[in-house]
Amino acid sequence: MSINSIRLSAYGFRMEAVGSKKFIKRERDAFLEFAAGRVNETAQKLAEAVCAEPLHPFCNCAMPGVDSDQEHEKSKDTGKELNITHKYKKTFTLDELRALIRNGEIQNHVSVGDTIWIMFDGKEVPYDVIGFDVEELADKTLDHSMTIQAHVAIEAREFDTKGDYGSNVWADSELREYLQSDEFKERFADLIPYLAKVKKNNSNGEQTEDLFFLLSKEEFDPEETPYEFYENKANRVKFTEDGNTCRHWTRSALRGTSYLTWYVYSDGYVHGYTAYWAFRCAPACTIA
Repeated sequence: MSINSIRLSAYGFRMEAVGSKKFIKRERDAFLEFAAGRVNETAQKLAEAVCAEPLHPFCNCAMPGVDSDQEHEKSKDTGKELNITHKYKKTFTLDELRALIRNGEIQNHVSVGDTIWIMFDGKEVPYDVIGFDVEELADKTLDHSMTIQAHVAIEAREFDTKGDYGSNVWADSELREYLQSDEFKERFADLIPYLAKVKKNNSNGEQTEDLFFLLSKEEFDPEETPYEFYENKANRVKFTEDGNTCRHWTRSALRGTSYLTWYVYSDGYVHGYTAYWAFRCAPACTIA
């Protein structure tokens, strides 16, 4: 399976989409309809205007009441901008995004299935928005959250290599240890201050507190998942950097053994394999 993508720019607006040809066509049509509608609205306002207004820096359309120099200076203080792909490209800073989450307003701006572009290893990579207010947060003073997950799986690593075949216990696994390590956190230097630890229930009945975590077998199951994103089985599929589908780990143990761990195959089906084998993984994390 190959990944399809599109980038469009029209009337000063931009959009990006990744997915099936049918999905991309629907997103393209919606974007063009939106852009044309906004231009028509702007033209009508211009016709009714009685005085000149500052011009939008991208599409030369009027922005009533906005001083472009003052607005530019103001934007310098709000942190690095974060791009989110919805019907068209939205831009937030991490401060603005967290404020919307904590105020319970984020779903007025962002939807499950949107793509949020995160700095990772010095470049922007896509993360899928998979759910809102799903997690049990370790910090009980926080009420709202947004969970995001890697769309492109990171490099292959063993789940665990202890003993002859490795251990399938997430709490003690070498993969979990790596995802919580300073080495891994440094790859997300800009994002780390905005993340919250979450409590996750695991196959052996033990609960862990994780900043970065893998989803469980049940969380990928459309019948059991608390994440709206995974009510669609097709969303289980993850990709490599060059757009090929790939296998990726869950955090769940295959019961009855001490070394078999569930993973998602490249076609989206869930299978079991030995923990000492190296598969990619698609870490999730929670902004709160």
